[in-house]
Amino acid sequence: MSKIIKSVLFISALIILIAVIISLQILKSERKIILFVTGDTEGYLIPCGCRTSPSGGLSRRVTLMEKISLENKGAKIYPVEIPDVFTDRNPSKDLINRTMGDFFERMNYIVGIGERDLSLKEKLKEYYKGDYYLALNKDFKDEFVFEMGGGLSFTKKGRLHLLFLCETEDFSSSLEEYYKKKVAENKNDAFVILGKVSPKLVEKLVSEKGNLLAVIATWEQTTTSLPQKAMGSWAVFLGDKGRKYATLEVSYYGGKWEAWPETAYIDRDIAPNEEEEGKITKVLDEVEKKNREIIEKMKVENSQQTLYSGSSSCKDCHKGPYEIWQNSNHFSATKVLEIDHQKNNPECLICHSTGFGSGGYPNDKIDLNGIGCESCHGSGKNHPPQKMKIEKGTKPCLQCHTKRDSPFFNDGFLLLIDHTSRKKNKNIGVIVGVQN
Repeated sequence: MSKIIKSVLFISALIILIAVIISLQILKSERKIILFVTGDTEGYLIPCGCRTSPSGGLSRRVTLMEKISLENKGAKIYPVEIPDVFTDRNPSKDLINRTMGDFFERMNYIVGIGERDLSLKEKLKEYYKGDYYLALNKDFKDEFVFEMGGGLSFTKKGRLHLLFLCETEDFSSSLEEYYKKKVAENKNDAFVILGKVSPKLVEKLVSEKGNLLAVIATWEQTTTSLPQKAMGSWAVFLGDKGRKYATLEVSYYGGKWEAWPETAYIDRDIAPNEEEEGKITKVLDEVEKKNREIIEKMKVENSQQTLYSGSSSCKDCHKGPYEIWQNSNHFSATKVLEIDHQKNNPECLICHSTGFGSGGYPNDKIDLNGIGCESCHGSGKNHPPQKMKIEKGTKPCLQCHTKRDSPFFNDGFLLLIDHTSRKKNKNIGVIVGVQN
């Protein structure tokens, strides 16, 4: 073989090798990613039991992610969970939270946690074996970084930072300073903020200099029906106990970032993944069994004593107040637990029934469903002739209407249950300053 032919073959082989290397680099590079974000799940594993449109559930997330993946061939889907993640109110919370953590691990979730999750302390390591993300906390990572674009060693690449924040009453200024510092240190990079942050803090963050593509957050009962855009940044508020999701498509081409969010409910039109549904059903059967055992034991104990009389014993002498109570949310407080499959959860019934844990609900002989007369006025065992207590103001309400569970509660709500007047107030409607 002549030297010329050898040289041609060598050069050809070298060109092919270089082409293969370049092709591999291009295939490895990420030009578009999709974040699939869920949040405020609080350990809810299945769809709610609403009488209207059940939504949510881990098994439906699997179906959704498969659908999104098929519709966006070539783009990687990254599932993300934001606070509050785990439940802290169930006798079987360890089992529920381990199931949640196992799901995250199998589905390759990026898990951001919040203040309430931190209350579970060392249990967090037991629930989920992967990395948790939370800024300004030395025990967890504060960001997840993508390198995007490029494909060739000499082309321009970009870095996308997912920052995980959790705001508390005295912590918002620290988070603002943290973001400013991140922007200053990474001037050419783009950012997405995820976590538990208030609308007020979001306003401050989007007004800062920096390429903030989007904020996807949870905050109390705040939700956005559609993504909102302000000063070039998108904002989405999830919530509703994991029943909502958001997708954020992020692309990087030729040094330019593009972001497009969408949000919707994980509704009943989405078929659950059968394998995942089977696993979850088994877990919840165990949870329900344990709850029922606790309830049945309490029924026996409560039926042996007669501390409570039940609200129906009050209606003959207090017909007006009884009718007002019947038309209030207090009347249906136990029934409403069925919506989220919590009707036998002892840690919910403390505030959703009368006398739970103190010789009242549950009782086969007496109806103590709802927040009845004796919830506020005390046991009616010796009434009459002994007078019932009457406490003015919201002090007795605050045992259940805490900032955590009733963030918008104030004195105005007393008008809705006021039964001290002989004439019913017909002018009660929307209470000014209260989110209805």
